[in-house]
Amino acid sequence: MKEIPLSAFSGKAVILGVGNDMRGDDGAGPALVKLLSGKCPGITLIDGGQTPENKAFEIIRLKPSSLVIVDAADMGLKPGQTALIDGENISNVSFSSHALPLTVLTSYLEREIPGLKVYIAGIQPKTTAFGGRLSREARAAIKNLAGRILNAQRA
Repeated sequence: MKEIPLSAFSGKAVILGVGNDMRGDDGAGPALVKLLSGKCPGITLIDGGQTPENKAFEIIRLKPSSLVIVDAADMGLKPGQTALIDGENISNVSFSSHALPLTVLTSYLEREIPGLKVYIAGIQPKTTAFGGRLSREARAAIKNLAGRILNAQRA
C-alpha cells in the first residue's frame, strides 16, 4: 500500500474531500476536511461533497502545485484501509456517490494547471448505506490520514 508522498504537502497544496456524508463511510473525504480544518496552514481544504467537479474553477483559481483527493473507494481491501490510487489503476476502483468519474475531473485540472500533481487517496468503506454513520474503521482511517498529513507538514 503506497502512501501519499511528503512532496504532496509542500508548495501550494489543496486537499479535496469527496463523498456524501449521509451515506456512512462515503462521507470519509468531507470528514477528513472537517477534521483538518484550521490545523493545516498552507494547505487549502475543500469539501467537494458529491459533486467535486463543481469545485474545479476554485481549484484552477488557486493554481496549486499538488491536489490530494480523498474519497471512499471500493478497492477490495479491509474496511478502513487506505491506499494511494494511481492513474493506471483508477478504473479498477469503484467510487460510489458521484456520477462524473474522478478521471474526468483530474484530467481537466491537469490540462488547466501546468505541472499539477494529483494524488487520490482511497479509504475502503465498510458501509455506504443511506442514513448510516461513519464506521469505526473509517473514523480510524481518517484520524490516521489526518495525522500523516499533519506530520508531513511539520517535516
